[in-house]
Amino acid sequence: MNDPFLYVSAGLSIIAIIAYLTIIARGHRKIPPRLADAVVAVLSSAGVASGVKVCLLAFDVALQQFEGERMYVFLGGIALLWVSVDAVGRLMYGTWKEVNNKSHGD
Repeated sequence: MNDPFLYVSAGLSIIAIIAYLTIIARGHRKIPPRLADAVVAVLSSAGVASGVKVCLLAFDVALQQFEGERMYVFLGGIALLWVSVDAVGRLMYGTWKEVNNKSHGD
């Protein structure tokens, strides 16, 4: 249980939840927090840490038996990182747009 990426993942998840709740609280329209959005924030934040870990794992000497596949492992880590950052960004921006949309007569 001494994996530093576990702590990084938990820290990023907490930061994402705080950012999500802050966006909702400071918006012009008040909407209730949604559990599905919180789950996306937590899982995507954990995906960011996991993507970095997979990228670093591609250079680990313990994977010598997979010498020809290191590039694919690294690209998989980049893909995981990309998708996770995109998901967090879309969630935060979508929530910001929703709470700051003034076309609903608020």
